[in-house]
Amino acid sequence: MATKGTVVPTALQWSRINADGLRQIESGDLTSATPTLHRAVQMAERMPESGERLACSLFALGRVYRMVGRLDEAERAMRRALHAESHALGQSHPYTRKIAGAQVTILRRAGRTRAAAHLERVLAADPRPREGIS
Repeated sequence: MATKGTVVPTALQWSRINADGLRQIESGDLTSATPTLHRAVQMAERMPESGERLACSLFALGRVYRMVGRLDEAERAMRRALHAESHALGQSHPYTRKIAGAQVTILRRAGRTRAAAHLERVLAADPRPREGIS
């Protein structure tokens, strides 16, 4: 959230930076995607009503970290994305559930099977479809 004297980014400015990060992921340029998505996260954090934007950028950043094997950072980014998205859209929203599925994937890859199993039980309590990440 912005403080006095801080320039608040517009939705368009955030959208452009976030889209750049997503394009970098798609092109395989993960080295460039990381700082770009960090910038998108920082922008979203300064915007009012930023939960969905913040979750979107954190989700993408978590994907990058997972893809390069930085699983602790991937888990932290995905946890923050899940928190932001559930506050913005609710725990049962399909996007929130998609992030939760991605979190399960990361937890399993990091060897944190108990935490992954717990999150899977929470997801199973609400049988709506969810997606993980590739």
